[in-house]
Amino acid sequence: MIPKTGLSTKDFIAPDSFDFRFSRLFRVGTTWGAASYLQILASELSDKLLAELLEMDAEMTITLHIQTVDQAAAVKSIKAKVSDIDKMKVEEQKKAARSGYDMDILPPDLVTYSNDAKTLLEDLQSRNERMFLLTFLVVNMAPTRRELDNDLFTVSGIVQKYNCTLKRLDFQQEDGFLSSLPLGHNGIEIKRGMTTSSTAIFVPFMTQELR
Repeated sequence: MIPKTGLSTKDFIAPDSFDFRFSRLFRVGTTWGAASYLQILASELSDKLLAELLEMDAEMTITLHIQTVDQAAAVKSIKAKVSDIDKMKVEEQKKAARSGYDMDILPPDLVTYSNDAKTLLEDLQSRNERMFLLTFLVVNMAPTRRELDNDLFTVSGIVQKYNCTLKRLDFQQEDGFLSSLPLGHNGIEIKRGMTTSSTAIFVPFMTQELR
């Protein structure tokens, strides 16, 4: 049949069409899809996050783009952030002094950021940790929009348990879909800095780069 029609195997297995006109959705043939990224708010992650997502009874593609960062550049960047946070703490203390408040009482978020940044700097300098940039993409596919919405709701509920948020790639659905294909291409410039230990939970095997 194939020689007579002049078509190849790819012509028979490829979708009839791709439709990326929607800002938050796309269509592959008659199937609905949505491309999202994982906003990681937690300083540390559990490997149970990935396990729960993979156990879902849904058509879903999870793609991790991991890029190593030069150690000297990573240390320099974190030192700069620590310095910026210290400046913010000084400004908050000045405001407290002018208002007659206790200078030692700082906004909780600022204290958390300060502690996390200093811990990260110590990890990079003393504990043989390295810095990586992670782009975590999730592409859901379903026969109907209702099923797709249900799957997205379930994924969102799972990641929230681990202090993460599922964010839709608004007006970047095509880039998100292409970046989820096994081509090694990442067209999404949304990256999260991760240490070796945090990154390793997503890798089910040891690699020379992570050691």
